[in-house]
Amino acid sequence: GTVADSMGRLAQLAADLLSRGCGLPRDEATGRYLGTAGDDFRTQLDVIASGRPGLDEIAVRFEAAKEGLMGGIRPFADAGTAIEGLGHADVPALVCSSTRTDLGQEFCLRFGLTQLADAVDGWRPDHPKVAQLRTWAAAIGVAPNDVLFVGDAVRDAAIARAAGVRFVGLARPGHPDAFAGSGVPVVTSLTDLARLVAGARRSSLILPVNVPRFVE
Repeated sequence: GTVADSMGRLAQLAADLLSRGCGLPRDEATGRYLGTAGDDFRTQLDVIASGRPGLDEIAVRFEAAKEGLMGGIRPFADAGTAIEGLGHADVPALVCSSTRTDLGQEFCLRFGLTQLADAVDGWRPDHPKVAQLRTWAAAIGVAPNDVLFVGDAVRDAAIARAAGVRFVGLARPGHPDAFAGSGVPVVTSLTDLARLVAGARRSSLILPVNVPRFVE
């Protein structure tokens, strides 16, 4: 949802499966999905429909249908430009996701994001976003507090806290603002954020510890 324009389609898919599999009204199912977005879908189900039978099967159906949906999803226009701009400013960028690693990597490769980012990671067992953030920070030799995680879901802010990294919310015009009233700092464009980060990187007045080094 931060790099790829996927949230609308995935929310519709989740609402359909939850209404049929758990008997939830579609509006309620959609709201619960969006309220837990940021985690992998099986983890979301433990919150959305805790204790209900058949959650594993619903998760399998979601993942199978998601493979087909990914073919019709495109990145936001500012994603590649922002990642490229960070690269020009010598700011490493990781694309991380609650989508399975193979699907995320195939998507980024198809649209040229792999060539722009320093790394592309995704979900696999025992490797949620928290692990992705920590692993990448260690790999490039920076402290977690030197990493800036950018996400479009409220859950992403909690993930950032758990990983010990900084966080900025993304709320694009025309898309729901998940952070309204939360006090979370928000930007409306990845391009604008990348420009600010690049400016900080180039400024001799900013100490290295204050240089954000991560974009989702």
